[in-house]
Amino acid sequence: MFTQTIEITFDDGRSAEVVSTQADVAAWEMYAMKRGLRASSPDRTVMQELPVTFLRFIAWSAMHRPGTGPRPDFDLWTNEVVEVSVKEAEVPDPTPTGTPGD
Repeated sequence: MFTQTIEITFDDGRSAEVVSTQADVAAWEMYAMKRGLRASSPDRTVMQELPVTFLRFIAWSAMHRPGTGPRPDFDLWTNEVVEVSVKEAEVPDPTPTGTPGD
């Protein structure tokens, strides 16, 4: 559920691929709490209310984990991003390889 491959496309044509983890979701929760972001009703989450911001934050967090170098401000970084999308997981081919008895 938490591990996703995310593709990021920047406005200068660069692209990057990152893998999000539960740590990135936890970072989002802290970001949302510090800013007082709340869901509009008890049956909704902030992720549901702000899906694009959530996905962009997860991508930013996965790309700039603490200890991996400079960590740019999220709000400045997101202004350079054209698109962030979850890369669909490839479904393995169920066809067996090799020959019987191998």
